[in-house]
Amino acid sequence: MGWTNQLLIQILTLILLYIILSVLRMISKNNWPTWIHPLDVLLPVLIVMSAIVLSAVSVRPLFLWAVTLWLIIGVSVVWRTFRGRQLVRYRTFLLIYWRVSDLVWLVIYILAIIGAIIHH
Repeated sequence: MGWTNQLLIQILTLILLYIILSVLRMISKNNWPTWIHPLDVLLPVLIVMSAIVLSAVSVRPLFLWAVTLWLIIGVSVVWRTFRGRQLVRYRTFLLIYWRVSDLVWLVIYILAIIGAIIHH
């Protein structure tokens, strides 16, 4: 199976999982926590798929740079958000950091796919 087919399978898997989680969220409105978005649940899968694509592009340290970028952006956003507050609730901190992580890893994954397509 070619690299393009593997990318297509990854993308379709992510889309299918997102749709399934969205439907589950709609069906179980009373049991699904309101603060959890389907993309929040997919974050670990997104990180693993990003690692696979980035390691296949060419240079393995790209994943380490992605993780470093993720941590710097996440800490910066959290620091900026809570700069004026004296008391920070852990749940609020975790939710903001997790949502920023969703966006950062989605962008990293999209850029990795574009890089893989250009490279191969």
